[in-house]
Formats: sequence, structure tokens, C-alpha cells
Amino acid sequence: MTRPAILDRIRFTPLDDWRQFVDFSESLTEVGLPTEVAYLFRGQPNADWSLLPSFTRYANQAQLTVEQALKLEEQALTEFTRQAHLHLAPNILRETSGLMGWWSLMQHYNAPTRLLDWTKSPFAAAYFAVERYLDKPGVIWIVHVRTVKDYMRSHFGQENLTLNQGDEAEEAALRGPLPQDQAALYFVRRPRETDRMAAQQGYFSVSPQVLADHAKLLHAATLNALPDPQFFCFVVKPDQKLGFLRRLLAMNVTARSLFPGVDGLGKTVEELVRVASYSVKGTV
Repeated sequence: MTRPAILDRIRFTPLDDWRQFVDFSESLTEVGLPTEVAYLFRGQPNADWSLLPSFTRYANQAQLTVEQALKLEEQALTEFTRQAHLHLAPNILRETSGLMGWWSLMQHYNAPTRLLDWTKSPFAAAYFAVERYLDKPGVIWIVHVRTVKDYMRSHFGQENLTLNQGDEAEEAALRGPLPQDQAALYFVRRPRETDRMAAQQGYFSVSPQVLADHAKLLHAATLNALPDPQFFCFVVKPDQKLGFLRRLLAMNVTARSLFPGVDGLGKTVEELVRVASYSVKGTV
């Protein structure tokens, strides 16, 4: 896969060591009120990936038009909602309505959507940056939320979308074939979270433009931010990944804590074995 050109316009800062990342993370705890979300983070295990939601990635690979992508997205939603009641608890179904509510639930259960996952926790993001592809550099994306919201309000007239409320105007916009130059980006959160969303301190970014690359939109929204860049990446080099994973294990930032359930437990054991085996060889 070719490295997207947008990544060459974003600041990528290689981390020297774990301590540099911890010091940076601790400095952000002093920004804003504890009840506010000043920064959001996203970890990706490959530095050559842009910020493409799973559905958008599939649609772009197939070279779908906007109209074709919207039709396929509607079919995916119909397929999920038709059978969801067979697997989900009644209280979850009662609390889910509207496009954004269903998309957030689909995202939770690994169905492709146009939502992109973010987290309030830099350490949860670090986990996703290092837990796979040990031969490739991982990245931890950082974005200042207020900068993005201010830009979206000044350019598009609003800074937020509702979630799980079935707003007709918003749903019409999300279903519309907007051109790329009219693509906005919003951060949203499900009002009633699942256990996994709560564990990961999860947020989503979403665009009314179904084929939008979120990196391009965030770069445009923060391009003139001062005094420092408000959208950038930390790079975790391949030879640092297992060391980061070992420290995250000690902090209980593991698959078991981020993915409640027996599948998360199994993956945590796999991570423990992987880190321990390399430690025996003296490579961590």
C-alpha cells in the first residue's frame, strides 16, 4: 500500500524512549478541567496508514463513487439491524436509535462503519500502536479537540453532532452525497456506553462525507493553530514496541482491560507469552 501524501504534511516525532511519552502524557493532565476532553488519542500499529475508517477504506480500495458507497453503507446497516436482536440484550436495543447510535454499535462489534475510534487515554492509544506489526513503526495520534470544534463551527456552523437521537436534519446530511470540499468532521460519544467503550474511554470521529480521510480534515482544521501544532503523531520504532507493551502490561493496559470478556483475557495471555519469550532472549 502506498503511503498517503497527506502524511508528509503532518508532524511525526520519533519517541526516544518510554519516559518521554509518559512525561508528555502527564503534561496533558494539566490542560483544561478534569471533566473536559482537551485531547484525544488514537494508536495505529503502522505509521504508513492514514486515518481512514474501516468502511471508507474498503470503499476506497474498491474505487466506489460516493453514491455507490452510500448505497453499500445503507445495505450494511440494514444487514446489521435485521439480525442484531438475535444477539444483543434488550436494554442495548432500547437505547439504540438513529444512524449514529447504530453505527457506534456496529463499530463496537467490528462491522465496518465510517466512524473512527479515538480515546481519552494516551496509554490506551499506545497499546493499539504497539500490539501488532512488530516489524513496523507504530504511531500515536494526538489532536486538540477545541481547535477542531472551533474550526468546524466557523466553517460549517456547528461543532458537534448528536448521537443516538435520530435527528432528521443530521441524518439527511449524513446520507447525502456531499463533495469532498464540503467535508466537515465531528467528535461524538455514545450517550450510553457498552462495557468496551467505557473501558477504552472511547470517542469517535465522523464526517458527513462518507469517503473522507480524517487525517486531511484534521490537518485542515488545525493548520493555523498556534502556538504549537495541535494535530501530530508520536512514532514508536519497531525495536521499542515490545518494551512499551511490557510497561503497559505492568500498568494493566492490556487486551483484558480494554476488551472485557474471555477473548480479551486470551489475548492478554498471548501478549504476556510474547513479551516473556523475548525477555528470556534479552531483547526487551
